[in-house]
Amino acid sequence: SHSFAQKQQIDSLEKLISIERIDSNKIKLTNELAWAYYQDKQSEKAKKLAFENIERAKKLNWNKGIANSYETLSDFYVNIDKRDSSTIYL
Repeated sequence: SHSFAQKQQIDSLEKLISIERIDSNKIKLTNELAWAYYQDKQSEKAKKLAFENIERAKKLNWNKGIANSYETLSDFYVNIDKRDSSTIYL
């Protein structure tokens, strides 16, 4: 089933994140995890991760990571039909 596959993807990403040592890779994986949470109807968890990722990327001064994290956050708002909120993060 879809939710079983989604749960497996979430578990896999959580494991990868826990062992990843390179911060930029951890940010990329966490954006993927946030999206997986969103698809699994866990939008609050997804938003929390996206906001945390923005802060992580800012601490690294990694502009691409900051932009990707904002894009992930913006996508959530577009997909939950809150387009006004999505433009704040673009």
